[in-house]
Parts: sequence; C-alpha cells; structure tokens
Amino acid sequence: MPVFSTYGDGKANESWSKHTPSGKIEMNITNPDAIDAFDVGKAYFVDFTPVEGA
Repeated sequence: MPVFSTYGDGKANESWSKHTPSGKIEMNITNPDAIDAFDVGKAYFVDFTPVEGA
C-alpha cells in the first residue's frame, strides 16, 4: 500500500509542505482487519516518533 504525501491549502500540511512537498512510504498490510481500517483516497497523518530504548 503506497502512502504519498499531500500538500495544499490545509493548515495541517502548511508548515512542512512548504519545504518538503513530496514523499512516499510503502507498507505491506496482510491483516484483513488492518486493511479495513484504511479508506482508499482518505488522508492520514504519519508520525515518526522515536522509540525509547531501541
């Protein structure tokens, strides 16, 4: 499932999309319940949070 960045008029994307207008993350989802948690065409936040102790 490719995940592409979005940009535009939305305030949520305003600060980062000015300097990073593109990107791509790819996920392989094989759990049917996890697949059902996503709607095609809907925007989602992706948060990169450091893992303590890793």
